[in-house]
Amino acid sequence: MSAKQVELILQYIRENPGCVMREVIRDTEQPKSSVASVLSRAAASAQLRRDGSEGRYRYYIGTDEEKPSDQPLQR
Repeated sequence: MSAKQVELILQYIRENPGCVMREVIRDTEQPKSSVASVLSRAAASAQLRRDGSEGRYRYYIGTDEEKPSDQPLQR
């Protein structure tokens, strides 16, 4: 897989936070094996975060530490 494919997939997730793998495959027109590989490697290296259960992950750029807090802001 090329660096261009990786960037295409990660850019799609930047523009579509919370997307699922089948949406990435459909909209980027990349092979399932390439998308699965990029998503797995990017999650392992903390380039992206995946929420949900196996087979139903939703993808976001960043890590859990970057996730907005559910706590109200302190003043």
